[in-house]
Parts: sequence; C-alpha cells; structure tokens
Amino acid sequence: MAPAQQKPLNEIKLDDIDFEVVEQCRDKNVLKRYLKLIQDDGNYFVDLQKACKQKLLEVAPKDYYLLYPRPTTAAEEEEAMRDILEWEAEVKEIDKSLQSVASRSKKDQIWDELPGSKVKLPIRGQEPVLSRPNVQKKEGRPKIQDDQNRKDKDTYARDKTGMRDYYCLEQG
Repeated sequence: MAPAQQKPLNEIKLDDIDFEVVEQCRDKNVLKRYLKLIQDDGNYFVDLQKACKQKLLEVAPKDYYLLYPRPTTAAEEEEAMRDILEWEAEVKEIDKSLQSVASRSKKDQIWDELPGSKVKLPIRGQEPVLSRPNVQKKEGRPKIQDDQNRKDKDTYARDKTGMRDYYCLEQG
C-alpha cells in the first residue's frame, strides 16, 4: 500500500492512519485530515488522536493553536477585566474634562449674545422668526408682463422661433 502522504487529501481513509504513519508525517494538511477523520469517527482512537495533535504541534504550532486554543486562566480574565475598567474610567475622566472646557469656552464667546444668533429654522407650518423685525418683506407680487402689457418694441429672439408653437400646440 502507498504511503498516505502521497495520496490526495480527499482519498485518505481512516484505515490509512496508524502511529508509524503519524510519526513520519511532515505535512500539516495531512495531519489535519487525520484529526478530522478521527473526530468524525467518534473519537474512539484517543491515543492516535493525541499522537496526531502532538505531531501537528511539532510541525505547525500556529495551526495547532488555531485549532485548539489554550484556555484562559482566571487570573488572565481578571487582568483583562481590570484593563477594560481602567480604560473606561480614563475615558470618562477625559469626557468630563472636555465637557467642562467646552462649557467654559461657550461662556467666553461674545457672539452668542448677538440678536438672531440663536434663531433656528422654523418648525414646519409655523412662521419663521425674523432676526431683524424692522426689515420686512414687501407685500404683493411683481407685475408680470403678459402680451397686453408688452410694447411692440419688446420682441425677443424666443418669439421669432417656431419652438414656441411646437410646445404650445395641443396634442390630440
């Protein structure tokens, strides 16, 4: 029988795995395939699985720790939580100091005291608040020139083209 290392990965069977083959193996992908086959079979071959894990740790430790990360200890979890709580306290202190600086700078500004500086856009359906009440819009509409008010000398280039007739004709 040919060694398992020469076979493609999808052709490796559970029967191909034994301790001698695992010891001779140097390919991390083949070792991962061995582990998958053993786990899919129900983890009955515990010693063989340990041998595969040990060999994978020797050949490719990065891949081993990606597949089997080491568990964290209580001390490591406590240290991580302490770091997070310290960071949170620092951020709260910085926020508080920035808010106090912002409130002091707003008090020092003279532009806030000008009339109309605090005028906001009106709420839809309400009249806008005028910043200067003495200046108001004039009532009435501008006088629209129609054909009757126009004089003969007021002729425009647009009246000389046929485009006006094109758009004014009713389509029927």
